[in-house]
Amino acid sequence: MAALYPATAFEVIFGVWFGLWGAIASYLGLLIAGTYAGWFPLPLGLVLSVSDFLAAFMPALTFKLMKADPELKTKRDWIAYIIGGVILSSLPGSLYYNYINLLIGWLPSWEAFWVGVVSWNLGNYIVVLVIATPLLKIVTRYVKRTGLYVERWLS
Repeated sequence: MAALYPATAFEVIFGVWFGLWGAIASYLGLLIAGTYAGWFPLPLGLVLSVSDFLAAFMPALTFKLMKADPELKTKRDWIAYIIGGVILSSLPGSLYYNYINLLIGWLPSWEAFWVGVVSWNLGNYIVVLVIATPLLKIVTRYVKRTGLYVERWLS
């Protein structure tokens, strides 16, 4: 398990910019890459990739519910970003992914599970804050001008 997983920053951004489409793309991205690279067999990839779906879906959900702007202009936008883009983009997926690894024997104990959860989250928080924050602040205004930006969930 990587301590710093830069893809998480892009999953957050994809969820915020592209809604449910961004979450689906995040799920398929790990599934295809992981299966192709031989990290895991397809059936296991179908299960593990849920963590990447959550990494994009949770920020999308938070931003939609809080009616936050991804350009991070107001205090509410920043609160939505910290809650959904930083914390919730990582926490559910880390618990899920590490639990699956514990069940299949890739993690030897509950102690290893918690080490995995904590290191996963700390690494993701760093990556998201360093990569996603400036991209959201600077690039969002350009993405909004394209036909790709999703205001609601699918359009």
